Amino acid sequence: IELFPVYRKGEVLVARSQCRKTLRTFSLLPHPLAPYHRYTVDSMVITLVVAWGLSHGQGKPRLEKTLDELPADCDVTLWLLYCWVQTVGQGLRGAHPVLAGWHDLSAVRSGTRLADTLSEVALYLGALGVRGPPRIEGIEEVLLRYGSRTGRFLIGTASQDRRPRLAA
Repeated sequence: IELFPVYRKGEVLVARSQCRKTLRTFSLLPHPLAPYHRYTVDSMVITLVVAWGLSHGQGKPRLEKTLDELPADCDVTLWLLYCWVQTVGQGLRGAHPVLAGWHDLSAVRSGTRLADTLSEVALYLGALGVRGPPRIEGIEEVLLRYGSRTGRFLIGTASQDRRPRLAA
């Protein structure tokens, strides 16, 4: 699902393949998508940039105001926005050593509150040269470069990187 510049909902066919050696299945996901997310990375990032713009200087995140800026017929909720802040923050934080080799990330600061994580995401995006809105520019290059260098997704966790849950 794409939120900006025009709300678009459609299916993306992703082929599932099986490794001959291990017999495990895998998919080759297009780079604009994040594993296990319905919305594109661009949609997630631009929504967080809007949230940061509405929250900056307020002392606390204004995620509910962000919902007013989204298309009326999209199904983004406050909970989903919170998840996006955590997912994007976790991806950027985990990629910090690689990204620091390409960009000056000295201004990036981490914290424990939602406002801190949203600020951290905004600082990362600024340092990486991501620009927007109304359209996000620069994130695609970062996704491609990181993916080709590491073989991993910058945003989201692929199935091979997920830890199995322990039975209770």
